Amino acid sequence: MVAVLIDGCAAPDQVPNRPNDDQRVSLVSHDKVIYPIEMARASIQGRVVIDCAIAADGTTHNCRIVRSSNQGFERAAMAFARSCMFRGRFTGALPLDHHEWILTWNIVP
Repeated sequence: MVAVLIDGCAAPDQVPNRPNDDQRVSLVSHDKVIYPIEMARASIQGRVVIDCAIAADGTTHNCRIVRSSNQGFERAAMAFARSCMFRGRFTGALPLDHHEWILTWNIVP
C-alpha cells in the first residue's frame, strides 16, 4: 500500500492570536495526490517541499519546488499544488505571498 502525507496545511481549529502562515489558511479542496507508478513499483519513497502564493480567491500561483528528495515526485507535487483551493481562516488572511508545505510519499507495509 502507498500513502501520501501533506504537512503545512492547517486544520480548521482555533486561530491563535498571532497566526503563522500555516494557521492563516485551510486547504478546502484539491485533486487526488498521485504516487508516481514508477516510484511505487521500485518501492521508492520521497519528499517534496513546495512553495506557492495564494491569491485572494484561494487559488495557488507561482508554485515552485523548494526541496526534493527525488525528481520522480516533482511532477506529482506540482500538479497537486496547482489544484489546491484554500480559504482564509479570518478576515485579511488572504492573499499570501508564500505558503510552504511538504508532501511525503511512503510505502506502507
